[in-house]
Amino acid sequence: MSLKLRPPLIKDPLFYEYPRTTWQDATSPHPTVRFLLARHRGFRNRLADISETTRDVLGSKLSPPAFCVSLAQELHYFIPQLEGHHLAESQRLYPSLIQFHPAAHARFETLESDHKAIDTLLAQIARVPEDLMNDAPTQDIFLTKAKAFATLLSDFESSLLRHLEDEEDLVVPILLKMNLSLEL
Repeated sequence: MSLKLRPPLIKDPLFYEYPRTTWQDATSPHPTVRFLLARHRGFRNRLADISETTRDVLGSKLSPPAFCVSLAQELHYFIPQLEGHHLAESQRLYPSLIQFHPAAHARFETLESDHKAIDTLLAQIARVPEDLMNDAPTQDIFLTKAKAFATLLSDFESSLLRHLEDEEDLVVPILLKMNLSLEL
């Protein structure tokens, strides 16, 4: 299954009132903004690490067994963290922000549909280390399957990065405008 990259969300008018240059990233006085941006940065970094490890095995810089172990370890942390983050957003953050900014309801629905599509693809990605260990008896078969995973990972990465950016562009300006600090 490939995740089709959707076009970027049309920016909410609040984005132009509070563009990224005003967010102050890690030094923001708003704990929810700081937390959200830090979590997203962590997801981007971990995904970059997974991509680098995948390139290493395809470039023969890493052995197949070492790749499988490394990938399994990375995914063991990455997947539950991302799923938990999405769950907190879906159950608490989005509903709260919709109450404060109802005009953004349709944009939040788009982000929610992203969560479902991403979670479906995560389930597929989670099976890769075991599939590679159990169903790749030769180097050629392993490399074929690793290349297929690299394509899947690239599609996933593009979609997740688009989602994170769109989410930040919507959520952070609302938090800043409303001076909200929400518990996640």
